[in-house]
Amino acid sequence: MLMWREEHGVWLPPVDVYETGNSWIVHMELPGVDFQDLELTVTHDTLQVSGEKKIPSGNLSTLRLEIYTGSFKREIQFPDCIDVPNVTAVMDSGILTVTLPRSESAKIRIPVGPSER
Repeated sequence: MLMWREEHGVWLPPVDVYETGNSWIVHMELPGVDFQDLELTVTHDTLQVSGEKKIPSGNLSTLRLEIYTGSFKREIQFPDCIDVPNVTAVMDSGILTVTLPRSESAKIRIPVGPSER
């Protein structure tokens, strides 16, 4: 399902987010987008993906336009800290896959002690 925000003039590519024991995996559908036209920014708990799907160039006369083009921006917030230096991203067959490991600081073990009665 492709989402469109006409009031802002941007389209929102669909996203699936999965959780494993140690990381999150984000799949984003970006058919026709070159990986060189993407910008990924990661902070301690947020992934931001922005880019542009360019209009085909050449001496073309438009008869019908149904494929979304132009700028897009998606921001996904996570419940724990991300291990930012170890984030990876690959683009394959129009699917961007971003793997965001959980930070060790997000895996804090809290000891439980006896009450002080």
